Amino acid sequence: MSTFEILIYVLLLFNVLLNTYLLVRINKLVFNNKDIEHQMEEELKDFVVTEESAKQANEDKVEREETMPGSIDEENRQAKDAKEDSSEDSNEKDDKNNEAQHDEETHQQPCITPRTRLVTIVDSDKWKCYGISVQGNGHMINNLPCQDFHKIEMLDADKGIGVAVVSDGAGSKQNSDIGSQLVCEKSVQHLKEAIEKLNWSADNFPTANVWDGVIRVIVQLIQNDLFEHERTSQCSFDSLGATWMVMLFSPQKTYFAHIGDGRAGVLGKDGWKAVLTPHKGKEANQTVFITNKVLEEGLRISGVPVPETIVIDEPINAFVLMSDGCENGLWIKSRKENLPDGDFRYITQNTPFAPALNDILDRIQKYESKEYGQMLFKIINHYNKPLKNETDDKTLCLGFAIN
Repeated sequence: MSTFEILIYVLLLFNVLLNTYLLVRINKLVFNNKDIEHQMEEELKDFVVTEESAKQANEDKVEREETMPGSIDEENRQAKDAKEDSSEDSNEKDDKNNEAQHDEETHQQPCITPRTRLVTIVDSDKWKCYGISVQGNGHMINNLPCQDFHKIEMLDADKGIGVAVVSDGAGSKQNSDIGSQLVCEKSVQHLKEAIEKLNWSADNFPTANVWDGVIRVIVQLIQNDLFEHERTSQCSFDSLGATWMVMLFSPQKTYFAHIGDGRAGVLGKDGWKAVLTPHKGKEANQTVFITNKVLEEGLRISGVPVPETIVIDEPINAFVLMSDGCENGLWIKSRKENLPDGDFRYITQNTPFAPALNDILDRIQKYESKEYGQMLFKIINHYNKPLKNETDDKTLCLGFAIN
């Protein structure tokens, strides 16, 4: 047998082995996708399906839109979706009863599905706040945990002073789900301590410079906490990487700080406005984490100070914090501009998607059942196409003042 014939036989054998391998991989993927589809069906079995929602789902299936997610071109369509979705009411209604007035109630509801990491409800005389963190579609497929976390707590319920924190664990870091939880819990702890030591109150709020200095101290303390966790566990400091957003809210003023991406906005007398500029790198999904060297003097990323601190010297009616998994559905990130030559370009924009946020707040305020977890789960996963199709983990925290 010649060398050429031997080579032909070797190539034929290799081709058979390759085809066998690909067939096994395809069967495995099909099997996994069926498991995922079954899990998602179980999650949605308690949702009310109306004739109108079924009709809308069928229309969505055949619709092919070419607009960029999060662009201003989507605004009319999303507003229409929100209006149509509002016809879906929950069949669950609690019997009305005369409950005793309470100053504050904060509780975390158990996970309503395997995808939901945390649901938080804060009910006080001056603020009502709601938060949810869920596993993204991509993390379900890859069997990864939800790496988002949040925490909302009233620090002084009588005076309406509270704190909300959101942290998005780095997808590239092995223990970022642990890191995001530690970042949220330690943020509230250290902020409480700062308020007590500096005697902050509704009549004695800090200046912008003092707030910036306190935030830098808190960042250092959180980093120390993460180093301590490294010492007492198998998690390295770097593996705990996560973004960080914190908001201290009150009836008079609002204080904010962040490291990394995500979005935050407030509803004031002039409508919704953004209160942070995400720290974005040159590459897609590139940002900075609290485990990086973020306390270097004069540090800026994409022109934004790290950490960025903001003070709003006027009352607000509502606020929203979200990880970047929610921004495609609830934020306007760009707008289309037509050029004289007939071409067009997209210009970066940072604007809350007001129709959607107002509609969600309205739904929450009108919701008659106490099963807020199911409602929040439906909103964050099925409110519109971008949220439904999002592969990343998602966290949404909303609060509104009680007048």
